[in-house]
Amino acid sequence: MAVLAKKWSGRIEVITTEKFAPELRRFATATALGATLLTSPLAAQDAEFTIRFAMPTANDCNERAGELMGEAIFEATNGRVATEIYNRHQLGGPSAMISGLQLGTIQAYLGVPGYFAGLEERMNLLSVPFILDGGMDGANAVFQDPEVNDYILSMMEDNGIIGVQAVAVNPVLYLATSDISTLDGFEGLNFKSDGAEVQEIFLSRIGATAVPMGTGDIVPALQAGTIDGVGSGIAVLNAFNLHSIATQAVNLEDTVVPVFIVLSEAWLNTLPDDLADTVVAAARSTQADYAQLCTDDLPNMIAQWESNGGEIISFSDEDQARYREMMAGLAEEVSARNPEMEEFRRLLQGE
Repeated sequence: MAVLAKKWSGRIEVITTEKFAPELRRFATATALGATLLTSPLAAQDAEFTIRFAMPTANDCNERAGELMGEAIFEATNGRVATEIYNRHQLGGPSAMISGLQLGTIQAYLGVPGYFAGLEERMNLLSVPFILDGGMDGANAVFQDPEVNDYILSMMEDNGIIGVQAVAVNPVLYLATSDISTLDGFEGLNFKSDGAEVQEIFLSRIGATAVPMGTGDIVPALQAGTIDGVGSGIAVLNAFNLHSIATQAVNLEDTVVPVFIVLSEAWLNTLPDDLADTVVAAARSTQADYAQLCTDDLPNMIAQWESNGGEIISFSDEDQARYREMMAGLAEEVSARNPEMEEFRRLLQGE
């Protein structure tokens, strides 16, 4: 068995793989749980190891990115490692998935920063409105900067979680069961949060309350009135058919949905010889393709939302300026807690 050193990001040389086409062929069938098995069924039978890759959404750039990564790993390991994708949180919510990563029972997971904020406080910064400029393209340029990328992917190593990709997948859109077309409309509402403490702070600044929960709980919580709204990417709005609950989504132009793909160090430590290094390197080799998939997919996601009767609106110029003013200084306030937080903020903002 390989016993792995820390600081993967600094010691793994990313392998060069052929860039996979955005539209992958699926050769596999589904398991009883509905997992997508990548590579051919016959080839997968010969694989020595299987990655169970859990994620919250389906039929979007996240799932296609999972396919890309699985194919890259299969090729790089000469068929020794196959990948099964379990979408829509089939294997459990975020807490269960993170526990599984640390135990090695879940080999790979795709989640947003708030899911990991309980383990790593610096993750809170990625939920701060206006922390990054330039929308998805601007955020992905930051995430793909070698220094930033190495820093982000190594942040949770001490918790047994190895980062392999960090990508901005969607702009954040806000949806509620009441009218939130104006800033005052947020007053008194309860919004689903990912668990990041900073979401509580910024929602409180506009008079709203954060209610932590997993993505899979959104629909019943909205139906029961446990929450009044959600801020998330359009992929989530479409995946959970939220147009059936509310059709108006508001783009506050404040932040994006950053997503992390991570691997279980406990599982990697069970792999023989240098296979673990190969898996990590192959997993990291498709990050730029993942970002491009999401950029290319955004118009399709918007068209799907609109075809179901949804619309996307923005604040008036006056409300947008007032909202930005209310969020001023939040990044500095959050990062002032400790030197590591401040270091990360300066790195993200190029200071």
